[in-house]
Amino acid sequence: MSEQGRCWVQDRLETLANVRDAGISVCAGGIIGMGEGNMDRVGLLHQLATLPEHPESVPINALVAVKGTPLQACSSVPHFLFFALPAANTIRACDLELGC
Repeated sequence: MSEQGRCWVQDRLETLANVRDAGISVCAGGIIGMGEGNMDRVGLLHQLATLPEHPESVPINALVAVKGTPLQACSSVPHFLFFALPAANTIRACDLELGC
């Protein structure tokens, strides 16, 4: 990941901590299909699962590539990922929290 990418991720993590510290429920997820690879997706889930407190909600959405936009050439995401990513997140969170 580039230095710019690392700074962006750190900014997002600080925002999540600030939201939680303010007493607001944390919702943190991602949009897949924006050119990332499987390791990027796993990294997102790992990052969320290893937060000091898990987000109350982890929505996973898919990019809808629209002609004429910068991401128009992005290929669609296989449908099984909509089941695999939340399932992997649940298993990972359970493993960390309960030792499942």
